[in-house]
This record gives sequence, structure tokens and C-alpha cells, in this order.
Amino acid sequence: MIDLVQSGANAFFRLPGLQFSVKLVDAQFPPYQQVIPRNVERTVVAPRAALTDALRAVSIAASDRTGASS
Repeated sequence: MIDLVQSGANAFFRLPGLQFSVKLVDAQFPPYQQVIPRNVERTVVAPRAALTDALRAVSIAASDRTGASS
């Protein structure tokens, strides 16, 4: 189980034996079409479940609606 607490511009994550914090970014991001190249020469293969779990975790942390009770 992960405890997630947001306080101001910081998010705190607590797991058994581990605690860390991140600073939440309040910024305007550029359109991804200007940042990600159109043509790439490399491919990354990742297990679907692990990638889905990681994206879900990032989504929760990045959400500006995440509250202390999440």
C-alpha cells in the first residue's frame, strides 16, 4: 500500500520502509509534436501490465486534483 499526501507544491509518498517527496510542477508544457521526433530509429518493448501500472502511478502523482486523502 502507498500513502500519497499532497501539501502545497509537494507530494509525499510513503511505503513500508521508504518515504520520498516530489515537487509538483505548475507549468505550461510545449506541444508534444515539437518535443518528440517524428522519425525514430529505436523501439522499446515493455511488459504491458508493468507499463500500465507505471503510467497509472505517474498519472495519480501528476494530477492537480490529487488530495491528501488519495
